[in-house]
Amino acid sequence: MKMIIKFGVVCGLLLINTFFSCKSNKVSYIMLSTLSHSKYGLIIDELYENKMIYLRYPDENDIIYEVKLHDTIVDKINFMISKIKFNGLRDKYVSNRQDVNIYNVQLSFKDTTRTIYYYSKDAPKPLHNLVKYLISLNELPRNKVNKKINFKTRQEVPISRLPIPPMPDPNDTIIDLDNIEKDFILNKHYNEKDTLLPKHELIHKKK
Repeated sequence: MKMIIKFGVVCGLLLINTFFSCKSNKVSYIMLSTLSHSKYGLIIDELYENKMIYLRYPDENDIIYEVKLHDTIVDKINFMISKIKFNGLRDKYVSNRQDVNIYNVQLSFKDTTRTIYYYSKDAPKPLHNLVKYLISLNELPRNKVNKKINFKTRQEVPISRLPIPPMPDPNDTIIDLDNIEKDFILNKHYNEKDTLLPKHELIHKKK
């Protein structure tokens, strides 16, 4: 009888912990800015909020583009967020390497806001995969909108810091989308008729 009670208590604690973990991972917005040390890299400011992506390319002044996201993409973003261990994140991940892309990311939740500055390949993989996936969404159809956004993340990665670009590292743009996609489908149901995804992605049907 005592063993049954103890098992019930453990299960209850696990359920409570899972519940609050899910709530704490519900993101209000994600803002990011990039600085590329590669001539082929993308320099972009981006805000993800309320199932929308807002984009700004610094070389186009203050023009803002809007991308409406399909529920399938929003589900995938939430799934990738759930893979990040936020309690263990540091505020900065940098190394002595020079020929890198720089990312400044701000994630805002109900009770807290985290800002992480990092070099490509130095940050935890789940975080970098999320950032690269969000950036890849700039390939979706977008509309110019009359909107002003203060991209606070750009302050730490000013364009004036950009040096003469070296040859790009071909591995720096690789994101493990295939495994992310399989993992997502195994853990989340989706409508197979949904096709509004970045053009470089393939949806793998369940076998």
